[in-house]
Amino acid sequence: SVLFFAAWIALMCFMGWYRKNKFKNDDAHSNWTAQIINAIGQTCLLLGILVAVHEFGHFMAARLTGIEVMEFAIGMGPKIVGWTGKRGTKFSLRWIPFGGFCAFYGEDDVEGKSKDDPRAYNKQAVWKRLITVAMGPVMNFVLAFAAVLTWLCLRSNKKLKAEMLL
Repeated sequence: SVLFFAAWIALMCFMGWYRKNKFKNDDAHSNWTAQIINAIGQTCLLLGILVAVHEFGHFMAARLTGIEVMEFAIGMGPKIVGWTGKRGTKFSLRWIPFGGFCAFYGEDDVEGKSKDDPRAYNKQAVWKRLITVAMGPVMNFVLAFAAVLTWLCLRSNKKLKAEMLL
């Protein structure tokens, strides 16, 4: 994700440089500091959305298969805000948008307290664990498909409006 972050910032800076040189009279694109801050902000927003959709895939699959979710967090580091849901799941939004997690009951039980508990993640059927693990990446593909489909629809809508004006 660090390489992705660096590549995204480089791309955003290049796009700013390209627009600056293409439209020489446009002063809105001449401030490099604003461009870099804008690129970092766009990257954080993009990664935040990607992580949220990915983790939501794990969360929904666990809920649908009956695996107990102890905590659902978007971001890493200290909590910005947190609350507890109706089923006892702790939800939190954290400061660093480069990750997230779904903590399942008994998943990281090093001491063996939930070793014999049938609710523990490791005691669930293999197909349930497989679906829960796979739904994160599947949701990323769904997001990519939806983004491309939306882009194509908006693009064709612009062409349609242009043809209607002629």
